[in-house]
Amino acid sequence: MLERLQSPRYWVLQAGLALCWIGTWQLGRLLELSAFSSLWFPPAAMTFALFLAEGRFAFPAVATGVVVTNFEWASLHGDQRGLAAVLVTGLAFCVAHCLAYWLGARLFDRLDRGERFGTPLSVVGFLAISSGSALLAAVAGIGSMILSGAAEGGFAADLIPWWIGDLVAVVTLAPAFLVLIDRATNHLGLPSSGWSASLKRLGPSGTPAGGFVVKLAVTLTVVLCVGELAAVGELGVPAALVVYVVIVPLMWIAHTEGGLRTVIAVAVLATAVVALTRSLGLTEQAFNYQAAMITIAGAGLFNLTVPRLYMDNRKLLNLVTFDQLTGARTRQAFLAAAEEALADRHRTPRTISLLTFDIDHFKAVNDSLGHAAGDAVLAGVGEICRRELRGIDLFGRLGGEEFAVLVRDADSDATAVVAERLRESLATAKWGPRLEPQKVTASFGVVAVEPGEKLRTALERADRALYEAKRAGRDRVCAL
Repeated sequence: MLERLQSPRYWVLQAGLALCWIGTWQLGRLLELSAFSSLWFPPAAMTFALFLAEGRFAFPAVATGVVVTNFEWASLHGDQRGLAAVLVTGLAFCVAHCLAYWLGARLFDRLDRGERFGTPLSVVGFLAISSGSALLAAVAGIGSMILSGAAEGGFAADLIPWWIGDLVAVVTLAPAFLVLIDRATNHLGLPSSGWSASLKRLGPSGTPAGGFVVKLAVTLTVVLCVGELAAVGELGVPAALVVYVVIVPLMWIAHTEGGLRTVIAVAVLATAVVALTRSLGLTEQAFNYQAAMITIAGAGLFNLTVPRLYMDNRKLLNLVTFDQLTGARTRQAFLAAAEEALADRHRTPRTISLLTFDIDHFKAVNDSLGHAAGDAVLAGVGEICRRELRGIDLFGRLGGEEFAVLVRDADSDATAVVAERLRESLATAKWGPRLEPQKVTASFGVVAVEPGEKLRTALERADRALYEAKRAGRDRVCAL
């Protein structure tokens, strides 16, 4: 900790973040609903993001921003109490504001365990903790203002607007601020929280930026049009329509652009809704649009979990379907696919053959050269078979060194030619210096699957052919 505090780069970062905090305060002031509330309060999002990203190291930046802007707030609202009293108010508010969001950030870190919007529970935790932190910040902020003499007791009437304004900003802007803070920290060579990398892992990545810009532009255009219609009161266009027209393209973005671009899209779209609400004179419907923005943010974050579920499911399916060493289908996956192929033959008559093979003297390879060499042979066999076989053929590993191939649209003679090609490829393959003394060969059994024949029966006949090849001297093809 001491080393970081002594680093000039740390204080450069704090100065820059303090300026950003002050800039977000100015943005919030432009959208004030009253002296103590606004459509949203971006500094709350910046504070929460700073504590999530930097932990206790964020206090200097937040405290500087709070104290500096408190003096400007006092000037704008005609506070005549003197500099000392204003400073006391600023410090009291700083403690209340920082405590609320620091506690929320620590609680989220403890409960989230590094998931970072990767699971529905993580998103629920973020939204719930954001709500609690914003409420605590509003209550503590009111208390600090009253106790320091900056406001009267009637200030409590602003509790709900204050709370909702903070909450809207936190849920819509904090994730995007996290990315910016993380990248600024990395740029200065300081230890970062890794939020950018975490969000980048959610969903697709590497897609062209132009596509994202087009999607975002289309969504913004739709939001603008709906906002214009809502401003014409005679048309009766409800504010809730904004939610629908934003969530649909936002789902599109989340499922195709990944986590980083989704949180940026949420921030941009929420900013557009706030700007429209103010510029079109829709502040009377402020709570409706605030609810719309919270819904938009929640939907965007929840949709981040879906692409990850897709990818996890694909990985699990791949693990279940394909043998990771050889690339062949697993025994169960091969049998299921072969049964389906035979069942399909009742609807579309076609010739189907089956070949089985295993590696000759494979145990000797393991015993003399080790299991690593045996794995290298199995991987090489899988590579050769995938290269030589057609895409419509089913290639499976039945167990150990035994394999099977279901060959579509080929009789036993044609399948025997396929088996011979595989046999020759294996016998002449270059296995590397470690395996060079050991010649790798395989024995093959081939049968045509008769109409109506069960797969189990066909496999038994193919195995008999395989054992005939072994009895005849191995490294050969036997067709029955």
